[in-house]
Amino acid sequence: MPEKQKNDSNKTPYRSSRWPGRLMMATGILHNVVGLLGSKTRDPLVDAIKAGYLNQFGSSYARSNVLWFMLFGFQMMVTGKLMEVYVLDQQDHRTSPKTAVARSGRKLPRVIGTWFVGIGIFGISTLYRTGAYLILAQGAALLLTE
Repeated sequence: MPEKQKNDSNKTPYRSSRWPGRLMMATGILHNVVGLLGSKTRDPLVDAIKAGYLNQFGSSYARSNVLWFMLFGFQMMVTGKLMEVYVLDQQDHRTSPKTAVARSGRKLPRVIGTWFVGIGIFGISTLYRTGAYLILAQGAALLLTE
């Protein structure tokens, strides 16, 4: 019996939180807001909408760029939600949200942090003025989380 207590006391439960997922969702939202505020992305999007939207993005390089730019922002939002759902035990989340936020038996795999660091480095190395610094920081934070 004392051995079992000793083993249980050595285990530090992972303090899960929603910050990694919510930060990724916020990054996706920020990405698309910046896209809508910048004329280089907003104007081709508005032109495509005025032209009827459907099948209007393959007709110009600027329009296809804005399509991929916006899709990447939405993809970050979806990834953030998936991160949040993965970390939180759904049963605990439904019955007691405070408990689910405070403790969870799951944490994000370290490989997610590795991927984010890789994506961040790739983005920064190809375009210095980029938001990829946020992805790099999020990946580093995930790798440094115990």
